[in-house]
Amino acid sequence: MTMPAPRRILFVHGRKPKPPPEIFRPPLWRCVLEGVRRVDPEAEASMRGNPECFRLVSWYDIFYDTDRDIAQDLDGIERVIRIKEAAPEDVAEASSWHRRLRRALYRLSDRFPALMERFADQWIRDTVGDTLRYLQDSDGLATRVRERVIEALEEARREGARVLLIGHSLGSVAAYEALWVLSHERRRPLPVDLFMTLGSPLGTHFIQRALLGYHSAGSGRFPHGIRRWHNLATVGDLAALDPDVADDFAPMLELGLLETLRDNTRELYGAFRSAAEGLNVHRSYGYLVQPAVGELVGGWWRGGGSAGARGHLRLPRARQPAKKGT
Repeated sequence: MTMPAPRRILFVHGRKPKPPPEIFRPPLWRCVLEGVRRVDPEAEASMRGNPECFRLVSWYDIFYDTDRDIAQDLDGIERVIRIKEAAPEDVAEASSWHRRLRRALYRLSDRFPALMERFADQWIRDTVGDTLRYLQDSDGLATRVRERVIEALEEARREGARVLLIGHSLGSVAAYEALWVLSHERRRPLPVDLFMTLGSPLGTHFIQRALLGYHSAGSGRFPHGIRRWHNLATVGDLAALDPDVADDFAPMLELGLLETLRDNTRELYGAFRSAAEGLNVHRSYGYLVQPAVGELVGGWWRGGGSAGARGHLRLPRARQPAKKGT
């Protein structure tokens, strides 16, 4: 009797200091389970009995010399688990006119970087500063972050596991680039059933122009081995400045590198709200409990993403992508 392949959910967190991995992982896993439970209780029960499937790829210690106190997040975590959907006040704040104005100004700055000094507040300055440290690989920081992701992916390969790779915020950039390194520098692309990006900045020109492979031609520009890519962003998440990626990475479909590439960025509302920071629609806890995320994770767990998972990569078609403005 053929045993099913093990399953691995690899979660790559975003910027800012995090709690130590042994403290950070349990509430993340709890939120993943809650998101699945809301749409597929049977899948959630099966996952709950296999906690070893969830691996946290922690890298904050490479960038920062301090931890985050989990106590600051506990009330917000309990809130997103307790309530079934964002409250009316969350929806109103996330879609408020001043948040829409900030997004418009930041998107203009993404197109015309010289405007950044005029419009940027401290949050965007900190975000851009950390992002530049990564993109410029200052002191090899980005190389070391990617290596953490690659190590987790290679471990999954050795285990013969089906892989769901989740990248949140800047972690989505590190995950994407780790896959590119495996594909083109190490020539060992890893089959990934589902690549899920949450609150990702990959839709911005600022990021795209600095990605590994950006100046390569054809399929050399993109990572190989991903079967499906689903990108999700909550309304009002300014870290996902241009929330959609399907328009920018459509050549991956044209080249046969992906089966599906989809955005869900218009109807999701974050509910993470804490005494320490108020409403923060970007926090990973709020993303992981989303039914839209739970549906994808539960479907993958049930085997909906199994094709290609045993190492059979499709060869890209020898077709050049139509030129895009990315």
